[in-house]
Amino acid sequence: MALASTRAPLLLLALVACGGSSTDDRHDASSVDVASVDSPQGSGTCLAPRMITLGFQEPAAASTAQQLDITMPSCVPGASLPESVYELRLDQATTVHITASDRSGQGVGVQVRADSCTGTSVACDWADNGVIDRNLALPSGTWILIVERSPAGPFGFAVTL
Repeated sequence: MALASTRAPLLLLALVACGGSSTDDRHDASSVDVASVDSPQGSGTCLAPRMITLGFQEPAAASTAQQLDITMPSCVPGASLPESVYELRLDQATTVHITASDRSGQGVGVQVRADSCTGTSVACDWADNGVIDRNLALPSGTWILIVERSPAGPFGFAVTL
């Protein structure tokens, strides 16, 4: 019985030592670390977008090659391309800097929608040269960022201040 009574304090000590932070902190736009690489959860689809915070930079291994084609971007009519989907929650109005590169110079697109993949499109950029670099003022709320590449394959993507 003495063993059972010592487990709770050890568990509490381990949580305190590790910081014990909540996963809800990841959506707080006021705690921005632009230099860090986020560790998003989700599969990167419309049903399970990858949750990101400002300061997010996609790791080098990102690719649309294994993703689904669910959305039709308004800036590329008729295109059928697989996408990677991200969700960004802002607690206050913020101007974000969005960069995307297809790493081959063949074509990349980024669409920003309110609330979901089917929400109102507030921005849609397609770059035949494979490079998008823009600032976008967004009010507080949930924003879905959809990255597409032609042809499907590796890409770079970042959302910073």
